[in-house]
Parts: sequence; structure tokens; C-alpha cells
Amino acid sequence: MKKNTEKYSGLRFVIPYLGPYKAKITLMFTAMIIIAASTSLLAYMMKPMLNNIFIEKNEDMLWILPLIIILLFIVRGVARYISGYISSYIGVEIVSTLRSQMFDKAIHADYNAINSKSTAAITKDIIHMLVSLRNIIGKTIPSMLISALTIIGMIVTILYLNWFLALSAIGFASLLILPIRYLSKSLKKNIMKSENVMAGMMQRINESFANIDLVKIHNNEDYEKKLFDKEVENFSKLQMTVTKHKELTSPVMETFVSIAVAFVVYSGGRSVINDTMSVGDFFAFVTALMLLYAPVKDVTKNTMVITMLDAYTGGIKKFLSIKQEPLKDQLLDKPIESIRFENVS
Repeated sequence: MKKNTEKYSGLRFVIPYLGPYKAKITLMFTAMIIIAASTSLLAYMMKPMLNNIFIEKNEDMLWILPLIIILLFIVRGVARYISGYISSYIGVEIVSTLRSQMFDKAIHADYNAINSKSTAAITKDIIHMLVSLRNIIGKTIPSMLISALTIIGMIVTILYLNWFLALSAIGFASLLILPIRYLSKSLKKNIMKSENVMAGMMQRINESFANIDLVKIHNNEDYEKKLFDKEVENFSKLQMTVTKHKELTSPVMETFVSIAVAFVVYSGGRSVINDTMSVGDFFAFVTALMLLYAPVKDVTKNTMVITMLDAYTGGIKKFLSIKQEPLKDQLLDKPIESIRFENVS
């Protein structure tokens, strides 16, 4: 039997819930394409800006290019608003649906099955876990999609400007896969641990204050405080481990990007010196390459967040599969005509 946290199980779990929002998703995706295309065009604008204005000193282009840049920024801003609003709306709606389903499963669960779960654990799953899920669906995944589309646009741009330099830079970037895969595996493991510790921490609060009269009578305030502090310490350690693995992507990326940029500057600079590449082409290429850094970093970090999605949806699926009480047929075939007591003492 496959585990609930298998790779990309989170995405497979969420996809069916997107069905009612097909029209909104189409509009959102169109806005994302506009954002990515406008960013790529801004990088490409470096070519005519340098060649036509600063080298050829074309006065007509001195008026045309700034107007194009203003238009691109306005269009991108509107598209980003549309994308952000729709993605947040879909995230809120899906989480509301799941929250209702989870409460329904909990309230109709078999007594022994639901009684084995603490109130804190149920609250954590229905409230906290779904808040985290909403952030991933409404913010992280849309941000990742925009970055992925921007990367595609930038790659097309640099391939058009200079295919050799582009393939070389892409080759360096592909080396990032191995360290990111390792960090993702470790992240998933520690997320599951931190969720369990959080449930324990919430349970400790619930037990302490649900029985506050007994705590006061036996002067156990300090004892309860020590137990809670232990839970807090464990949770803090796990949170810092998760943060460490997420933030480790930055120095790893900086190293690979620096090598790629250094190679492009050297090779591209030599091509300009040898007149096999124009100054405009070179600066447009370097601009596109530098603008690639932010979306690649975003995708790299968010790939690890998708791992968190696997962990969260694994817990949600487990909750939704809780054993239910047998269906009770409460409808009577015909009206009650009489009531009789037998063998009653």
C-alpha cells in the first residue's frame, strides 16, 4: 500500500477540487502568461535601447521605447492583480470545502475512532493544517507557476539572443537538481515531525486549562509549565531544522548562478570584442540571465513547499478516511399505532 505522502500526492489530491473553478483558472493562467511575457520583453528591450539609442543615437526610439516600457509595467501590474485575486479566492474556497468535509467526517465518526483523537489534534487538523494548505494553494503554487512561465520566457529570449551561451548557462543550472532533491526529502520528514509535536503542544494546553481546578488544588502549575516548555522546545528545534533546509537553497543557488554569470560575462565579452555579438545583444542576454535568478530561486524554494503540500494532504486524507458510524435508518415505513412494553421489571 502506497503512503499518503508519496511524491506529488498533494497535487493529485488538490486537482479534483479545482473542477468548479475552470473558467477562473483559465483567466488566472492567461494573466500569468502575460506577466511572464512582459518580464521577458523587458529584458529583451535592453537590445534596442543600447543599439538604437546609445550607439546609433536614434531620437525616434528615445520616445518610443520609454512609452513601451510604461505600457509593459501597467499591463503586468493589472495581470498580477487578477492572478493574485483569483488564486486567493480559489484557495479560500477549496479550504472551506475541505474544512466542512473534515468536520462532517469527525462528527459522524465511529465513537471509538474519534475518541482516540484528542480535541487538540482534531482542532490542529481542521484549523491549522488547512490554513497552511490555503497559503500553499492560494499563494505558493500561483507564484511557482508565474516563475515557471517566466523561466520559459527568459530561456526562449536567451536562446534567441545567443544559443551557445544559453545552453551553457542552462547546463550549469541543471546541476541544482541533486542538492535540492536531498533537501526536499529531509524537509518532508521534519514537517511531519513538527506537525505531531504541535498537536502535542495543543493537547498540553487543552489538558492544563480543561482541568485548571485540579492543577490549582494540587499546586501543579510549575509541573504543567515544565511539560509545556518541553513541547515548545521540541517544536522550536524542528521549526529551525525546517527553516535551515528551506534557506539552504540560497547559498547553493548563489554558487551555481555566480559560475553561470561569470562564464557568460567572459564568453559574451570576448564575442563583443571580436565583433561576433552586438553590445545590445550582450546586455539583453545578461539582463535576461540576471532576471532568471529570481524566478529560478522562487521555483527552487517552492518545490520544497510542494513537499510540504504532500505532508499536509497526507494528514487530511488520513482524517477524511476515519471510520464512520453505520448509517442509521430513522425513517418509519408507517405511522406508530401503539407502544407495548414487554419483559420490563
